[in-house]
Amino acid sequence: MDSVSHLNCRAAQSRSEQDMGMTDAGVPSSPQMQSTPEQITEWLIDECRDVGNRVTELLMVGERVLATTCALLAIASTVALGSGQGHWLMALPFAISSILVYMLFLNNEAMSQGGYREALEVEIQRRTGFPVSQWESLSSRIRNNKVQVNWTVGGMGSAQLLVSVVAIQQALATRSAHHWGHEAWIWYVTLTSISAVAGPIAVYSCFRAQVSSRQRVKADALAAFERSRGSRTTPNT
Repeated sequence: MDSVSHLNCRAAQSRSEQDMGMTDAGVPSSPQMQSTPEQITEWLIDECRDVGNRVTELLMVGERVLATTCALLAIASTVALGSGQGHWLMALPFAISSILVYMLFLNNEAMSQGGYREALEVEIQRRTGFPVSQWESLSSRIRNNKVQVNWTVGGMGSAQLLVSVVAIQQALATRSAHHWGHEAWIWYVTLTSISAVAGPIAVYSCFRAQVSSRQRVKADALAAFERSRGSRTTPNT
């Protein structure tokens, strides 16, 4: 894991400087000096803070992207209907699915970072004997409850079902003579139907993937911390 490796690199760099006989302040140090548990705890707290900032940035990016794209789609759909160009609505299923997949990609990254931060909180509490930070541990129980997850899935499914019905209606209208796109109506019906079916499948797959990513990253981080403790306590032979 990149973040755990980052912590290990910090410790390795510190030990390397100490082995060369210099401290961070440029003062010669004892060859026997090593990173103290207090230093490691401070690094973990700093890392926990950095991960929290990264999660916040990801969520803010996702909110801006969602708000902007939804506004643009709403404006484009209104203009298309008002100008009699309703055939553009056939692209709605693909557009909505693309937005949701990108949002889930960002959310999956945030969930993974959240799992790592939760592991950091557990490790910090183990070292200090006090819950210095519990935000991720407590908030995850609220964000990931089954009721909220079911409402989220239901909302995304309803939105995709609505735009799929509208798009398929527009695609079927091309079968009529003198209608826009009548010459290639079979292609419009086929492609619109494929996007209406494949889009929700891709969105649901991404949603299920992010559900397990948090716990997987948390477990990997805790295992890495456990291995690190074992390597530090193992005597050199």
